[in-house]
Amino acid sequence: MPQRTIYVKEEHQKLWEEAKELVGDDSLSEIVAEGLQRVIDARKNAEGGFQRIELELDDRAVAFQGRKVAETDSYLDDHRHYHVAYVTPKGNILIYTEYGDNPFYFYNVYKSVNEASKKMDDDNEPLYPYHFLNDIAEAMGGKHFEELDI
Repeated sequence: MPQRTIYVKEEHQKLWEEAKELVGDDSLSEIVAEGLQRVIDARKNAEGGFQRIELELDDRAVAFQGRKVAETDSYLDDHRHYHVAYVTPKGNILIYTEYGDNPFYFYNVYKSVNEASKKMDDDNEPLYPYHFLNDIAEAMGGKHFEELDI
């Protein structure tokens, strides 16, 4: 196994010693590697326009890395339908929804715009407006086509 020498700044010496006490010498290389991976991932995400997104739901809060690509706010049958779409670094689409006048909050994750277009509401109508799906597709470098089963 190759060895590397790490020089620790004097102002970080106390932190280094505390880490050695907690995990031992053998585990320090794992901690350093994990820290390096976090820095690399954070910088790659920032380069792609991704940031930490935090969503409050009815029963919990969730957080993930994402980039906002589309948003729509409309009223159907006197009920508010608010949707926000995020693309994740893995290429998934997370759509956050606020539904109703006394809203409840939820999200769905899709692998493609086509998959999202198949999601239906309680009345068996498409959950997401066509223009919203098209905005997502365009942000991902494509165009959304409604697939006809004819």
